[in-house]
Amino acid sequence: MCRAHRFLDGELVHCNGVAVTRNPFRKDFPGYYLNVQLGAEHRVTDAATGHTPEQVLIYNDGGQPTPDILSLSSLTNGERVLTPDDIPALFGVFRYLANKWHRTLNNFLIAVDIEFLILKDEKRSIVVLQVRPI
Repeated sequence: MCRAHRFLDGELVHCNGVAVTRNPFRKDFPGYYLNVQLGAEHRVTDAATGHTPEQVLIYNDGGQPTPDILSLSSLTNGERVLTPDDIPALFGVFRYLANKWHRTLNNFLIAVDIEFLILKDEKRSIVVLQVRPI
């Protein structure tokens, strides 16, 4: 039996992921950068698996959060890990956590790293495992 977290059975996990609350490609164009992987067995944080995660940038220009899919997971045969409904839900959680955790150091905004799961329940619940400043 796979365990995603000592309190969660891996059978309940749709995907696991890591988000960074900064666009690593363009500092002048805010966004959240995500790596997500299907299930709990192949953790995004474990590079030794050799599997490519789904990579997504989420932007918000004041309207709906907009995803830019950079790559698909090597485990999904071309299907997306995140659904269109996952994007605004994740964006809301990340924006809340970023606002709580962002700090500035010499006028440089410090981003946060967020590890999370999306469960297979009907609500596709988001479980935050860890938040830390980068």
